[in-house]
Amino acid sequence: MRTLAVVLLLWAASPVAEEAFAQTAPEPLQVPFTAERILLDPGSSLRNRLMPADGTMPGGDVQFTVRCDVLVRDGRVGACDLPTGDPILAEIARDRARYYLFKIDDLVSAARKTKPKKRAVAAQPTFTVDIVEWVRPADRRVVEVSGVDHIARDQVRYRSQPDGEIVSGLYPIPALRQGAGARIAITCRVEEDLSLFCVDPEVRTGWQDMPEAIREQFKNAALAIASRIQVEPLLTDGRTAAGKVFDTGIAFVLP
Repeated sequence: MRTLAVVLLLWAASPVAEEAFAQTAPEPLQVPFTAERILLDPGSSLRNRLMPADGTMPGGDVQFTVRCDVLVRDGRVGACDLPTGDPILAEIARDRARYYLFKIDDLVSAARKTKPKKRAVAAQPTFTVDIVEWVRPADRRVVEVSGVDHIARDQVRYRSQPDGEIVSGLYPIPALRQGAGARIAITCRVEEDLSLFCVDPEVRTGWQDMPEAIREQFKNAALAIASRIQVEPLLTDGRTAAGKVFDTGIAFVLP
């Protein structure tokens, strides 16, 4: 993990990389994505929330689309068009957008590494991500789940966690330049497949006057890491873990 973090830092500061970004293209790089193409992991608990194979929408569900611009140069998410009119739906859309967007990290990395001889890369190229989601009426934000399901985080037993390479790869490059870490608090619900669906990331600690853009990167990275975690089916007291909600946190610490 130490080696990868150092490599990322050196690449970010490389004059060659800066020269590549200085190249211009007639138009921004536009790569439309949909939720079906973003969710490549067959084990994702969110697959059952996509449109069924027969093309029909589940009865009583609400459809929304989120379109976000991703800035390739620094890998951050730009402006997102969220649904308006229904505040609950807008909040769900915001959280789901963060949950999905880490899936495009490989595409962002590939765009960064594009050689100017093969393809000119704009100084700040962008591509759009369309997220189409169907939300059941009962699927409100996890913080609204009945208090009887809210448990202490030490009752959860973890089956698997992301390895060091994944974690260090999600570390915001601007933060690496500053040599800074951060601790993010999140609220998570254990899904039926024992994965975690988390919302409300909040940066509790970090360097003083952390820029908002980097703060958002830390939040997105925390949700990306949490979504890769699997828990054991039973809590420490023997109860079923699925459906339980707990507050936890993820710390980014330089090696």
